[in-house]
Amino acid sequence: MHPEGVEETLRALEAALGCGIRSAAPVTDRRRGAAVYHVEHTHGQLALKTGPAAGREAAVLTALAELYPGYLLAAGEGWLALRWLTGPTTSELFAAGRADPAARPRALAAASELAAAVADLHAVGWRHGDLQPRHAHHEGLGAAQLIDFGIAHPPAGDLRTPPCPYRGGMAHFAAPELAATLAVTPADAGVPLTEAAEVYTLSAVLFYLAADRLPVDYAAVGLDRATASVADLHRVLAGGPTGDVRGDLAGWPELADLLTAGMNPDPTGRPAAADFRRLAALSA
Repeated sequence: MHPEGVEETLRALEAALGCGIRSAAPVTDRRRGAAVYHVEHTHGQLALKTGPAAGREAAVLTALAELYPGYLLAAGEGWLALRWLTGPTTSELFAAGRADPAARPRALAAASELAAAVADLHAVGWRHGDLQPRHAHHEGLGAAQLIDFGIAHPPAGDLRTPPCPYRGGMAHFAAPELAATLAVTPADAGVPLTEAAEVYTLSAVLFYLAADRLPVDYAAVGLDRATASVADLHRVLAGGPTGDVRGDLAGWPELADLLTAGMNPDPTGRPAAADFRRLAALSA
């Protein structure tokens, strides 16, 4: 028995790929009206993503086909089919690295792979828009597959605009300048995302994974995360990281310089995503 409401989509998927569907199991909670299913079919397995942004995400992945060959398998009205990713997420690899020193080199390699994926996007004018600890899978040493491109930002002049006003990705990792803009911008108005702001987010995500804490200690600044609004978070995040960033990275000296620079409140003082590629040599 397939999940309720997806029978028509599964029939369209069968027609598009010329396969028979054996099972379709939900693997994520619905967010922004979207859902993801693990589909097993006569030729293998795939991820089926449904929701209002599916068409836009399919258009983005079509534009990025050279970066991610074979990732987008098919798409239709309100759905897209993606290669099923079996590799661990960046979050999983860092959790292993925090628990076991022997797993640290793989975590550092994952940091390099994630940064390289972001740098590759920036090199062709795109920004991901929603970098998170679990938004990259590491399929093999040397490569990271980013996921969730529904709110990606295209190169200047590209017509594949986000499907709704851009209000940032996960708030906890927002660059100070982006948070400051969001804090004073009406909720129905979008804001631009720069490469420098995304480098901050990349750095903040990696800091969170290495230090096992968010860049801003909300309790220390008198904010209760349980009751705070997103606007409250943005006002606090606009002040930049709190606490001893470098000290909290003492267990990861390979990351300390890059992440401290990457979370510089001044965007002009941040490295580019491509500068993180040096982690590959450190983790070898």
